[in-house]
Amino acid sequence: MVLDEDLLKRVPDVLDKLIRERKMKEESKLRSLLAKTQKIMGTLQVVMDMYRKIERTIGVALLPGIKEKDWPDAMKELKKQLKSLPPST
Repeated sequence: MVLDEDLLKRVPDVLDKLIRERKMKEESKLRSLLAKTQKIMGTLQVVMDMYRKIERTIGVALLPGIKEKDWPDAMKELKKQLKSLPPST
């Protein structure tokens, strides 16, 4: 997933300008844009949750007490702990 950060940073100001200048005034277009934005935000939240799980797994692997022979047991324990965590918000 690649995001153009510079472009995304400019969107709020450009959008505000278009609304103030009455170049974007149709409610249906604004509602459609809002729905698309919310859908993308939901997708990004799912992706962030996946990366958090990956980060936790790597973190456990890097703990000094985990040796190669302990890895299967550590993975079982990690999965058990991940399931018991509340969902991310």
